[in-house]
Amino acid sequence: MPDAQKMLENGNKVRVRFPRSARILRSEEFGLVIRFSVAQLSFRRGAVSVRTRITRQIGQVRVGLTVGKRLVPRAVDRVLAKRVMRECIRPTLPLLKELCLRKNLGLDVVFRICETFRRESARTGTVDCKHRIRYATTECLEGLLWKMRSV
Repeated sequence: MPDAQKMLENGNKVRVRFPRSARILRSEEFGLVIRFSVAQLSFRRGAVSVRTRITRQIGQVRVGLTVGKRLVPRAVDRVLAKRVMRECIRPTLPLLKELCLRKNLGLDVVFRICETFRRESARTGTVDCKHRIRYATTECLEGLLWKMRSV
């Protein structure tokens, strides 16, 4: 996956944003996505699962991230997990929007942590957690893009 900054032809970097309009924020919206998700576009890869709901807002992709207290007990670790997932998702948003425009649909996507994360030590535990979350999120994104192309 590309990192969160793109290089332009003149060598300048431009940040790829994760705007408020591209986020699922309210509890009711999360519930709708989880309850009425499309079976073909919902799956799990490693520690992360994806639920996807098709909407009528053509070309709009909204993303929600959930990390439960039962699976990740410490608030610091929940924030870390969300940050790592957001870093993986951010550069893929334009590609998802483009696919949605081609297919004439909109998407609400929720990424959820499905495995327990507990850090044994501060440094090595953090690196291991980041790696596992990054790998699983990247796998989910690649699976979602592949399934979107075939729908």
